[in-house]
Amino acid sequence: MSFLFVRKKEDVCRDRAKADADAKFDELILSKREEFSGRRRPELMQAIIKLTKEKGRFKTKAYEHHMNNYIRASDSISDKTPGKDRLGLKRFSNYLTEELNKI
Repeated sequence: MSFLFVRKKEDVCRDRAKADADAKFDELILSKREEFSGRRRPELMQAIIKLTKEKGRFKTKAYEHHMNNYIRASDSISDKTPGKDRLGLKRFSNYLTEELNKI
């Protein structure tokens, strides 16, 4: 038997924003880095740095967008506890007991 946990809204939105930013910028940055490894030109390194900063700004905007338009989907549910592996019934009851004792 396994249990499902709902992940925090912030964590889900952060993961979604990272995935969006990676999809948009990773190929561009990778191609510029490959070009830079062939020809060591400062203009290429400046372009890489500029794209990296744009990716960070895009990730921030995407995070805000996902927070404002949050929809619970399959990525918001996990069968893992925070920071731990999947749990069976016995390990889950031990985990639950530990967490309740902290209260």
